[in-house]
Amino acid sequence: MARKGFTIIELIMVIVVISILAVLAVPRFDSFNEIKLRGAAHKLVSDIRYAQMLATSKHEDYGVEFDADNDRYRVYCVSTDLPAVDPFTRLAGTATWSGGLIIDYAVDSEYKGIDLASVDFNGGDELLFTSLGVPQDTDGDDLTEAGTVSIGYEASGETIEVTPNTGKITLQ
Repeated sequence: MARKGFTIIELIMVIVVISILAVLAVPRFDSFNEIKLRGAAHKLVSDIRYAQMLATSKHEDYGVEFDADNDRYRVYCVSTDLPAVDPFTRLAGTATWSGGLIIDYAVDSEYKGIDLASVDFNGGDELLFTSLGVPQDTDGDDLTEAGTVSIGYEASGETIEVTPNTGKITLQ
């Protein structure tokens, strides 16, 4: 008569193998979180640089408006208040928070869960660039000290700093 089923030793061996694989896989999830955060930080840095480049090349003021309460930001033309053309999708903006270069961390699948933790440009939540690429605050005053934007994901965080006068953008 043929026996069907597993012995207790076979079951224990399967549980041991699964446990070992789980222990090896768990630390790798932390690196995925770091990759997501670093990707969002690099995207933010490139979007700030894009706003500065648009300002100098089009001889118009451009800005980056941050909405920390809703975890989103947009690059826009100050004179029209329309979002800038997204260089990746080539879509233009049609309304204040519609179309164009708008990143919404609560909705965008690539960056979902990123927290726009803090924004400080001379106490304001906007970063403007003159046609000469000089960084300014919400009121149009030149930055007097380095402006910062901090983002976070899980237990990690990144800070982007914009230097007064030169507009140098660095990832801390």
